[in-house]
Amino acid sequence: MKILSRVVTALAAIGCLSLSSCSSGTEGASEEKISNALAVELDPGLEIEDIEIKATDSLGTDVNPRFRTRSKVSITYTEDFYRANGKLDGQPLVTQVAKAGDTVSGDVITLSTPQGDDWRVEIERLEFPPIQGQAVSQFGNSPFLVEGSDEYHATVEKLAEADAKAEAERVRKVADLKARLSGAWVSSQPLTKNGAVYEYRGLQAGYRLNLDPADGEVGTGTATMYVYSRPDDDMTTDIGYAIDESGDFATITFNRGAYHRQLRTDVGRGRKWQLNADGQMTTSFGRDVWLAQLKKQ
Repeated sequence: MKILSRVVTALAAIGCLSLSSCSSGTEGASEEKISNALAVELDPGLEIEDIEIKATDSLGTDVNPRFRTRSKVSITYTEDFYRANGKLDGQPLVTQVAKAGDTVSGDVITLSTPQGDDWRVEIERLEFPPIQGQAVSQFGNSPFLVEGSDEYHATVEKLAEADAKAEAERVRKVADLKARLSGAWVSSQPLTKNGAVYEYRGLQAGYRLNLDPADGEVGTGTATMYVYSRPDDDMTTDIGYAIDESGDFATITFNRGAYHRQLRTDVGRGRKWQLNADGQMTTSFGRDVWLAQLKKQ
């Protein structure tokens, strides 16, 4: 009887071991362990509200257990979240993408392996909508504008008013320059090159312009280069001009070459000058800067 009793006891022990081995297929990290592992991966302003294991698969052996687990997770926004959206009036512009108290739900797939008396949990993938933006606390103390807010609308209105004012000023400048340019101009001093008076064998150069009234922002006329001390010793060519949209200057183009033999220079085909309301006509050839100071006649 003692022998039989021992056999029954041994069989019972073996049965327990077998059940333990079989039940190990449903083991692995607990919901708390999975929640802790996921919490480490979350951005500031987010916390796990609830987690529930839905399914677990054994990927290992009794000697080397390894489990893949699918858990349903609900995550709560503990702060308002914003997404950067450029700048407005020099301030960062953000769009609100979530409010504190909002939730997002989905699944998390984890792998767990023994680590001493505990479990090591790895996040394999997340299966829920992407969380956009950052918590408001992550923007620091720098001010920012929230799209759609009262401050945002006030800033947009202020900028619109400033743009309208700038556009009105631009239109005024264009009109003033257009009126100012029409007519005759003549050099008030000799032509300079890089700040020094241009001379060839003691002869200096001057310019005369006759500008027809502009049609819109463009016009035509003539330009004359002459010996400054002998105004009748000259060479004339056709020109066209276009008023810049800024209203600061007009670009003058000499349409054909007109070489002045005594001055050993020409006004040049396609050469462009800039003329402003003060009568400064300038151009650059390579590193050289030429200036003809004109006055209205």
